[in-house]
Amino acid sequence: MSEHIIPYDTTNSTNPFLMEKKSNLLLGPENKELTAEYIWNKIGKDRDNLVEWIFNHYRKNGFPKLQETETNLRNTYEKLIKRDISDILNERGEIKNSASMGSNIIKHFCYDLLYATKGEKSPSCIDIFNDDDLLKRVIRNRCGYYTTKEDGTERPYVFAFSDAMLIQGMRSTAIGFNVSMFKTLVAKFIMKTHCIEGGKVLDYAAGFGQRALAAGTLGLKYTGIDPFTYNAVNNMIKYFDITGNVYNDISENNNIYKELKDYDLAFSSPPFFNLEIYSNDNTQSYNKYNYDEWLSKYWEETVKNCFGSLKTNGIFILSMIDKYGKNNLGIDMSSICKKYMKHEKTYNVKVSRSHLSGKKESGVVSKTTERFYVFRKL
Repeated sequence: MSEHIIPYDTTNSTNPFLMEKKSNLLLGPENKELTAEYIWNKIGKDRDNLVEWIFNHYRKNGFPKLQETETNLRNTYEKLIKRDISDILNERGEIKNSASMGSNIIKHFCYDLLYATKGEKSPSCIDIFNDDDLLKRVIRNRCGYYTTKEDGTERPYVFAFSDAMLIQGMRSTAIGFNVSMFKTLVAKFIMKTHCIEGGKVLDYAAGFGQRALAAGTLGLKYTGIDPFTYNAVNNMIKYFDITGNVYNDISENNNIYKELKDYDLAFSSPPFFNLEIYSNDNTQSYNKYNYDEWLSKYWEETVKNCFGSLKTNGIFILSMIDKYGKNNLGIDMSSICKKYMKHEKTYNVKVSRSHLSGKKESGVVSKTTERFYVFRKL
């Protein structure tokens, strides 16, 4: 992308590409909604002034906090309960990872934690917001100062402006980190396939609560472990009257497992080493170990603990990518699992675009794609 001193508008382009999203739009300096058409018709200096107005608006009001109504939360949860998940597997037996139902619930309860998460080399959305230059860059992007080429033709993107659009801009412009969002419907499929009715699920890295939500929709008993998100996810569990809780602890600590016994399924998506940085707290495994230490002191200890908590014939599932940088994450982690349990199968995950690999996916699964490794305790 290239930045233009003068934005595209009606004076220098006849081909506007207006991206309209009309809900909860900001009211601008003229007390009019900031629709894409309104922004498009602000020419030259007027567009610059509008960008400055939007910037000052957020400096005055702070980082936007999007919250759902109780009606929307309840309606989404009911839809998750009723949603048939038989179509999650495609014709090649791959898990389709595109359905985002339930993400509004996760964002509602874990909002601050989600947008404080950064990548190894990418700032979080909150980091961007607190940096004047980066925040203005995102605002200008949404207001048509950047272009993309399609079929040899330059087209400006102009978006209707809202709090949600600002946050989307931080992530879609590749300025900020796009935190991975485990899909609740995928978790529901895994649990329904690999856990008995009314069974017990152990989530050894509870994360933002997607697996807790899925367990609730199936009436399963849920136990999570997470030193970072435990409070937010417990609030969600209480809100929806899900049977279970999240412990404020680390999964490699064997003391917590003394009371965690007879689980049918241990299932999670543990940290991708240091690919996603949720906080700088010393409870986070990537802050304490190098890669080899992380495998032995974090991952193998976690596997041993979960093994002890599973019933005989219980299932252990690891969601992971095969490669990250020079590290063979999935291969290394699954090899440790094989020391304790029998590998039964692997699900490939089919996504339209993997934020982890940065590659387009088409038909053939790439070597860096996400997979679900399924093991059984004998």
